[in-house]
Amino acid sequence: MLIAALFARWLIDPYARDTMPLAALYVGVAFAVWFGGWKPATIIAVAGYVAALWWFWPPRHSFKLWESYGVGRTLLYFVSCFITIYLFESLHRAQGKHAASEARVVSILDNMSEGFCSVDGAWRIIAVNRSFEKCLGESRETLRTRLLWDVLPKTRGKPAEADLQRAMRERVAMQFETNAFVAGVWHAVTATPAFGGISIFFQDITANKAHLDQLERLVDDRTAALQRAVSELEAFSYTLVHDMRAPLRSISGFTEILSVDHAGQLNPDGKGYLARIQKSAMRMDQLIVDILEYSQLSRGKPELRSIDLDEIVREMIRSEPEFHSDKADIGIEGRLPKVRGNDALLAQCFSNLLHNAIKFVAPGVKPRIRVSAHVNAGLARVDILDNGIGIPPEATARIFEPFRREHPTYEGTGIGLAIVSKVVDQLDGRVGVESHVARGSRFWVELKLAGTTPVAAGDRDVSRVLV
Repeated sequence: MLIAALFARWLIDPYARDTMPLAALYVGVAFAVWFGGWKPATIIAVAGYVAALWWFWPPRHSFKLWESYGVGRTLLYFVSCFITIYLFESLHRAQGKHAASEARVVSILDNMSEGFCSVDGAWRIIAVNRSFEKCLGESRETLRTRLLWDVLPKTRGKPAEADLQRAMRERVAMQFETNAFVAGVWHAVTATPAFGGISIFFQDITANKAHLDQLERLVDDRTAALQRAVSELEAFSYTLVHDMRAPLRSISGFTEILSVDHAGQLNPDGKGYLARIQKSAMRMDQLIVDILEYSQLSRGKPELRSIDLDEIVREMIRSEPEFHSDKADIGIEGRLPKVRGNDALLAQCFSNLLHNAIKFVAPGVKPRIRVSAHVNAGLARVDILDNGIGIPPEATARIFEPFRREHPTYEGTGIGLAIVSKVVDQLDGRVGVESHVARGSRFWVELKLAGTTPVAAGDRDVSRVLV
């Protein structure tokens, strides 16, 4: 390179004279940097300077140190060589890094199990990997520059084509599943915008799809079997309840006959025993009814509609003797709002709450109950405040569980509040309590206001259970 550079300079020197000193040497330095690095280029720069200083006779001396500009021209030459070496070395190193990075990307794509295909804005294939070649049974040389639609003709007119077109048009990532790429094979596809076109990644999910279909069929079979078992259990429970209540009614009837027709033949202990039998039979009958009601609430979601809660509660207070003023002081503050619910379930819910408020008071104390409501953010909260015996703080979290009786001295089956909780859940609401021992309780029910779109029974998802 040095010889070629000096020879070129010797050829142009008669014409250029001193206007272009050692211009050809810069070309030699640049080539040396590019192909050999900075060390050979430095050697060429120094050797060229020495040759120009000593090996040429006047007037071809490029650097005449004995002249006034000789030192300055020498410094300018070496600075120019250093800049040339630095620039070409940096450019060569950057190109090497880019080539290595590109090689790594190509290696990663080629070793991926997923198929990869990149297309430009005209849908021409510009890059593929081995998995794509294997999937289509063609080499990348035959695939490049071809239109994607020619390579995957079955995608035409399918949802897969629309998704790919949208990824290209709107420059958004799209994910979908399709069997239009290869006949009989399902692929999970991800299309992402890249460099004016899109990159398409796809993975064979045929085995997973078959396994999922098998699992879904199994779930459907198990769900159907479970529904049949539930139906049979419901029919059995109805029969059992009827058969259990029949002997209870006989026990109650015969004890009533004994207590009325044969009262004179019984001593006080006998009469007490009869009373206890009657009381136990009535409690058992009520327990059976409560259990049946609780089980019925789990059968399915009711259809919800707009209900005037104020009308329901006021009619309940007027119609039930236990709620009359001679037995309890029940007041409704203001007007209760219209809510989205079910009239039978709402009546059952508030009837249980009011009965509890009347029942759980200290001996000799007349129950005093206040019902109020306020509306906020599309929800109605109804408060029932009583003057009862209250609930211990540690018990408030469990009183809505079935068969919980925190006050055994009071009559009850322990299912009333569980029914309230189940009813409120069926109405898509919430229920809670704030209580202090000997200072009463505040039960609250939160329901959605009327006016929201009711959910029809047919529009709800049918849940499936894998057992």
